[in-house]
Amino acid sequence: MQTLKIFFIVCFTVVFTSICAQDTTQLYELQPQVAKVIEDAKNAETDSLKKMLMDRAAFDFIGLLYFEGSFGYNFYMLPSFSSVYSDDGKLRFITWALPLNDGSHCYYGFCLYRDSPTSSTVVTQLVDMSDITQNPQTADMQAKNWYGAVYYELRQVGGKKSNIYAAAGWDGGDLFLNRKVLEQIRINQEGEPIFGGVFKNEEADGLKRLVFEFTKKAGMTLRYDTKLKMFVGDHLAAPPQFRGNKRFYGPDMTFDGFVFDRDRWFYEPDLDVKNK
Repeated sequence: MQTLKIFFIVCFTVVFTSICAQDTTQLYELQPQVAKVIEDAKNAETDSLKKMLMDRAAFDFIGLLYFEGSFGYNFYMLPSFSSVYSDDGKLRFITWALPLNDGSHCYYGFCLYRDSPTSSTVVTQLVDMSDITQNPQTADMQAKNWYGAVYYELRQVGGKKSNIYAAAGWDGGDLFLNRKVLEQIRINQEGEPIFGGVFKNEEADGLKRLVFEFTKKAGMTLRYDTKLKMFVGDHLAAPPQFRGNKRFYGPDMTFDGFVFDRDRWFYEPDLDVKNK
C-alpha cells in the first residue's frame, strides 16, 4: 500500500510538472505576437490607430494571464511592461503606457491576485479613464474607470493580515507636466481591486488618492522607506510669482512623508531623511 501511495504521488508530480512546462512553453511562444502588436501601436501615425492596436495587444495579453504559472512568469519579451509584486507575494500589477501624439499618454494594466501559492489567480483588467476624470484626487475609481499610471512600487499596509496595499506610479502627463501618483488598493472578497483611500496632504484632507504635478524639466522621487515605514517623496514648490501653476513646480530639497495608520493616510511634512 505504501509503495502504491508513493507511485501515485510520483505520477501526479510528473503530470503536474508536465502541464506547468507546457504552459510555460506557450507563454514563451505567444509573447512575440503581443510584442509585435505593441510595437505597431507605438509606431502608428494616428492616436486612434495607436489605441486600436494597443487594445488588441491588451486583449491578446489577457489570454496569456490565464495560463497556469502566469502569476510568477517573467514576461521579458515585453520590456515596456512594468511588473511589480507586493511584499507579501499575493498581489501583482502589470502596467504600461502608450505615448500619444499630443504628448499625453494612455495607460493599460492588469491586476493579478492570488491568496496563496495553491490558490487560483484572479485576473482583473484595468481601464484607464483618467483623461475624462475631472478631479482624480476626489473621484471614486475602480478597475473599470481606473486612474491610469505605470506602477513601480507596491506595498502591503496595515499589517501582515491586511488586504490593503499602496502603489506608487508614474503618469507622463503632457508636454509640460509630469505626475506621480500614490494610490490605495483594497482587495475585496472576490480578489478584485478597489481603488481609493482617505489621504491628506498639505493642501487638503479626505482625498481619495494623491496626484503630484510638476514641471516636465524636473523629476520627483516617491518611494517606500522601509526604515521610516512610510512613503517618502520630494516636496514640490514653485517661485512665489508662479504658485498655483504646476508647470513651474519642482523639488525644493525637502521631503514629505505619507503614513498609513488606522485606515487612513497621514501627512508628515519636512522629514529629516538624512538622519533617519
